[in-house]
Amino acid sequence: MRHLQLAAVFTAIACLSACDLAEAVGGGQRFREPFDYAYDLKPGGRFTLEGFNGSVEITGWDRDRVEIHGEKYASDRSRLDDIQIDILHTADVVSVKASRPGWTDWSGNAGVKFMVHLPRKVVLGEVKTSNGPISVEGTEGRARLLTSNGPLKVRDLKGDLDARTSNGPLTISGFSGALVAQTSNGPINADGVEGVVDVTTSNGPVDVSAAGLDSSRPVKIRTSNGPVRLALDKVNTDVQVRSSNGPINLKVPESGMYLMASTSSGRVRSEFPVGGQTESKSELAGRIGAGGPTVNLRTSNSNIQITRR
Repeated sequence: MRHLQLAAVFTAIACLSACDLAEAVGGGQRFREPFDYAYDLKPGGRFTLEGFNGSVEITGWDRDRVEIHGEKYASDRSRLDDIQIDILHTADVVSVKASRPGWTDWSGNAGVKFMVHLPRKVVLGEVKTSNGPISVEGTEGRARLLTSNGPLKVRDLKGDLDARTSNGPLTISGFSGALVAQTSNGPINADGVEGVVDVTTSNGPVDVSAAGLDSSRPVKIRTSNGPVRLALDKVNTDVQVRSSNGPINLKVPESGMYLMASTSSGRVRSEFPVGGQTESKSELAGRIGAGGPTVNLRTSNSNIQITRR
């Protein structure tokens, strides 16, 4: 009996060491296999990653090295073996791709999760996944982030950012650079943004707080079926806000601007006196203070408010 027990223990250890791990999922089983890779990468080097059906977490650190930890998962062992992690690496570039074969049936029960640490100064050439979230924190350099059916979160990034998702929220904080962000059926929340703001969503609200704007490029915000809240530390560039079926609230300190605000089936109100104005229930246009950049606010079926910050 003791020999049988020992044999069972050794069999279990062998299964674990081979990473052939199975867990119960929704009445079935999910097989999992972890992986770990590490490569040197110069500061300012380029990193790309392509995954599917899984999350991607990227964190900058003060080491000239990339460490990649992750896990493949699938509903059966054969599918797990089909998923390949291909990595090309030099001192200047690390490129990671999770390759899935051309399965003809639904592959939503298979995918890859990634957790990556890399040099703080890095170019994120393209990081993308599907049906999963992407988060990036503490990097310096331009970044392009793409996902679908998942949230996208960026924190403490310095550099131009192109961030796109669908059916998920987009959250940005402590950002400095040129921001281009797009989602659908989800909100956009950007707090503590410095530089350029160009964001678009549908069926979701937009909430942006910005300081130190680049005066050479306008602020652009577009949404539908959602409210817009925009808070600026000063008005030193043109502002364009478009919404439908949602109110617009602009918060600014007292400063010069030329206001053009209009809505349908709603009211326009300003806490600042507007000189040389065109005024009606649904339209307000004119000079605030000594004039300055043009602030153009337009919505339908909702109100517009310009308030003091």
